[in-house]
Parts: sequence; C-alpha cells; structure tokens
Amino acid sequence: MAENKATEVIVIGAGIAGLYTAYLLINEGYKVSVLEAGSTYGGRIKSLTGFAQTPIELGAEFIQGKKSLLYDLAEYFDEEIVTIKGKNFVWWQGKLLSEFEAAKNDAVAKAFDFMENAWQYRDEEISVEDFLAKQPYYEPTKDILAVFGMEYGTSNEKIGLKSLAKNDALWQAGSRNYKLKVPMLNLLREFIECIGKNLHFNHIVKNIDSTNDEFVSIELENGKKFKSQYIVCTVPLSILKKKYITFTPNLPKEKITAIDTLGIDSGIKVFLKFKRKFWHETLWELYGTSFCPLYYQMFPGSNSDDHILVGYFMGKFAESFRNKSNLAVKELVIELDSIFGNKVASENLIDSFVMDWKKEKFIEGAYSFDSLKSEGMREILAKPIGKRIFFGGEATNFNGHAATLHGAMETAERCSQEIKNTLNPSI
Repeated sequence: MAENKATEVIVIGAGIAGLYTAYLLINEGYKVSVLEAGSTYGGRIKSLTGFAQTPIELGAEFIQGKKSLLYDLAEYFDEEIVTIKGKNFVWWQGKLLSEFEAAKNDAVAKAFDFMENAWQYRDEEISVEDFLAKQPYYEPTKDILAVFGMEYGTSNEKIGLKSLAKNDALWQAGSRNYKLKVPMLNLLREFIECIGKNLHFNHIVKNIDSTNDEFVSIELENGKKFKSQYIVCTVPLSILKKKYITFTPNLPKEKITAIDTLGIDSGIKVFLKFKRKFWHETLWELYGTSFCPLYYQMFPGSNSDDHILVGYFMGKFAESFRNKSNLAVKELVIELDSIFGNKVASENLIDSFVMDWKKEKFIEGAYSFDSLKSEGMREILAKPIGKRIFFGGEATNFNGHAATLHGAMETAERCSQEIKNTLNPSI
C-alpha cells in the first residue's frame, strides 16, 4: 500500500462508482470519506427480498457482458452467475410470435435490422424517431421499434442517432446478459467494509467551493462543512441537472452545456407475481405491446416456483404509467390478458410491486442516454476542474459503457488514476 495518508479525498455519492472510487484510493493509502445524501448505499442498485424466493432487483439488474469489471467482481466473490438464455417474442398484428416467425414479414425484418445495426449509423445527427419516421417500414412496426428507445432508458424521439451510434461502436463488454442469484448489493460488501466508519449517510451536499488554493470546501444542507484536498463527485446526472449541488465558482460553460444536453429520463419497473406460468417457458423478452413496450421474465427457463413477469417502462411510457395512478397495474394485467387470452393474467395475479425511480429521492431518474447533439458531451462531463474536483458515475463514461454498472466502475478507476496523476504526474 502506498503512503498517501496526508492526502484527503471526499467522494460524494455511495453508488457503485463512489464506493469503488473510495475503495481504490483507500487501498493506495489515501484518507477517504464518502458522503451519501440518502440513508443507505447502492444508488441505483436496490434489492427487494421477501417478494419472491430470489431477490428482486428494483434497479440495476444485469451483468451486461462477460468482459466487464462487474463480471470480474462477481467471479472474485465466487457468486453463482446465471447466463440469460431465452427467446424473444413479439406481439405483432394480434399474434404472439417468436422473433424468427415475426421476421418473415419484410417490415418487421427491416425493423429488426435497424435495431441490430443502428450503431453503424454515421450520417447527420437526427433523432431516432425522426429517422424511423422516414422509413417505409416504420408505421406498421412502430410498437416494435418503441423497444429500441426503452433499452436506452428513454423514448425514440429523445435519442440522437449519431451520438448514440458513436458511443455504441465503442462497446467491448460482450453481448450476453447475466444475473446473480444473490442480491446485487452483495457485490458491494468489500467496498463497504473497506470504507467503514468513513461512509456517512444523510449528508446532503449543497455547495462545493474550490476558491481556496489549499483545499476544497463542501457545505451540507444543514450548514455543516467539510474540507478536503480532492473531491470526487459521482451523483446521478439528474442531480446535476437540477442544480441540487451548486459550485463556487460556477462550473465551466462547456460542462454546464454537457449536463444540460445529455439525457436522463423516468424509469419504472413493475413486478407481477402470478400463481402459475402462462407464458412460454423460455420467454426472455416480449415486446411490440402498446401500453408497456417491454416485458421480460426474470429467469427464463428456470425451475423457480416464482412466476414473475416484469413490465419495463422508460421515458414517455413511464410518464403514462405514472399518470394512470392506481389503475396502471390493472391496465398492465389487462394487456397481458389480451395477449395470452381467457383473462389468464387477471385470474392468476397474486401480487405486484412498482418501483418508480423518478420518485426515488436523490436519484430522480433511470440512467443517462445519448440525446440529440450529445456527441463528446460525456467526455466533457468527465473532465476534472482545476485538478481538484473530479467527476465519476455512469453518465461520465465515454468509452462505450455508459448507463451500466461496469461503466460506472470504469469511471471510478479513471477518477482514482486522475488523482494519482495529479500528485505524481510521472505515473
């Protein structure tokens, strides 16, 4: 362990990016404190137990790719990693079809081709919605194509196609999805143990002041103040957008532009627990539906006694669900009745649970996305200020892995390295 005990670092935010940043720096000998506005750690990792035999992940749920820091972390803890193996189904012209069957229609095949190869787009910037509206296959496949924006955390009209494609082209983690059989929060336990008593909850940061040449000052909402040589800010993009944390002096104009330009939207997950499984055993994703553009089965092909479908809502679809209030879950079940017939969903529903990330205090959104003309904005957002204030979190990942847990971990490695480079430029 290096001896850097005189160097103090405060990390703001106890999501995976903040915790991993602190863990890395502590193991290099730095004195690190973590300030978390909420009453618990994990950020957008939040597990629910008791609803089912296996933990329910209310937020981040999947390990996206084998070539990732998150996959490595799960292997390090020797956790059982389950490969998602299932088939996707499409609701198309009043029929439930496999993707293979649906693709026999030329318009559907072209919609699939767009979703598979959008990362290769290199023409002028345009929203996904406006691009698709010009395509002859769009009108008959509109409900199918809605899932594209959903996967990126919003609706198609808010995504900049060129900006998205440039980032997607950098993806290197792999194409398979994996899950754990234990709560995702378990992967953070070594970070928590390492930080120990220096993890402070209910510490709501109000202002970061870097006008002093010797230290950076932090003021909390309750008036309490901290000072440190370095600050690592890992709060969600939504918190920066709403200016819950102010900066003295003001942030550089280019960083304000990056914060304003990059997108983050509403996100809702609805867990529906049934008496029996009335869908195909191997079903993984079901899309093309109008109210909820995407359903998925938590463990396709498993022998679990829990029969759970998840309704996944992002952007305008999440807003629509929220606006229906107490009737929203009922409408979701009615849609499933229309797909599978004979009121099978209504008659077999046991329980439901709704997780609305827009309403989650200190989070207020799902995950970042590449909005119109946002190319290069992630790198600007990640840029340190005066070699004393550093920025991490999934939205600052400019290597193709934004909006993922492993992407957030990559930013922690970058921030810790940036601090080390500041002290020892030769590293």
